[in-house]
Amino acid sequence: MEVTEAEVVKSGMFSSDYVVFHLTTYIQGNDEEFKVQRRDEDFYSLRKVLLNLFPYTLIPPLPKEQKTKTQEKDMNNRQHIYNRFLTSISRSEVLKSCRYVQQFVTIVDKKYFKLEQEAFEKRKFSKLIEDVVAMEGSVSVEDRTDSKKFCDGIKTFQAVYTHIIKEAMDISKEVHELSD
Repeated sequence: MEVTEAEVVKSGMFSSDYVVFHLTTYIQGNDEEFKVQRRDEDFYSLRKVLLNLFPYTLIPPLPKEQKTKTQEKDMNNRQHIYNRFLTSISRSEVLKSCRYVQQFVTIVDKKYFKLEQEAFEKRKFSKLIEDVVAMEGSVSVEDRTDSKKFCDGIKTFQAVYTHIIKEAMDISKEVHELSD
């Protein structure tokens, strides 16, 4: 995935000029290549969707969204930032396997892309297995130090819970016997 060019698109009389970024994606294993155009807000939308779908995954940062500037220097700077953003996404098996990321880099039709974008923006944390399965079929699991604490806590909780249930049953029997 690479942002190859930034271009100013002249708008009509009632709207301002805007910048589109030409994005080229090469598919490994075959000679297929996708060329799409995305605006600044599309990159921010992509990040927002990824944050919603994968709240426990590190999503590459983007600078605070600002009013679009059409000067060459600003466009080159944003092109560089978007390239770093996409490169970071492409290094993560989970993120690059996300259907929305795949659509982001392959859907050429702007109206169809907008429909897909709106649908994904409405989704919350993904509970569908196909959203976390990587392209090669594996599921990425991160081992964290908190994982051991959590598992140990579950064991402790289970022991305490079992003890409380046993005590409650004993008290219930005593109360029942005393009431007879």
